[in-house]
Amino acid sequence: MDKETMETILLVTQVLTLIALVFYVIKTWHIASATRDSAKASQNMFEEMRATRDQETAPHVVTYFDVPYGEFLMYLVIKNLGKAVAKNVKLEFEPRLKNSRGKDINDTPLIKKGIDSIPPGYEIRTFFDGTVQYFNNNNPLSYVATVTYTGGIQDKIRITQQILDLSVYGVRPFEWTVS
Repeated sequence: MDKETMETILLVTQVLTLIALVFYVIKTWHIASATRDSAKASQNMFEEMRATRDQETAPHVVTYFDVPYGEFLMYLVIKNLGKAVAKNVKLEFEPRLKNSRGKDINDTPLIKKGIDSIPPGYEIRTFFDGTVQYFNNNNPLSYVATVTYTGGIQDKIRITQQILDLSVYGVRPFEWTVS
């Protein structure tokens, strides 16, 4: 073979090698992109599983009024319905929580200082007022309670707002009219 033919064969071989290398680089880039997308999807799935597990095992603190059947007493109840200890529990009420004698319940240590911890399933029940006295004094029938606490797998601050509606327990006095 002459020199010119050898150089032509070498040139063709180099061009084909370059094309194969470019093709290889492009396919490798596609594989790397797919791997990155797969890793991102796995990370998102892991975060979702972690969030779900946290929700399942986290504390869940609620507050409500309880008026036991047949009694004329109202209790303020703070309860942890979750599966973990609720820590640093703080309560705020809007409007300010007052009983029929005008005592501002927000100034009691339970509300003012908060509760260090509430175990799962545990409740704190405290006397709030008598139903007759409360409903006969034009006291608010609805409160918004903001409950702040920490706990769970992700020991983060959790905030819930709840509406405490007392209108289901009684009505304000009204005038009877006889026809």
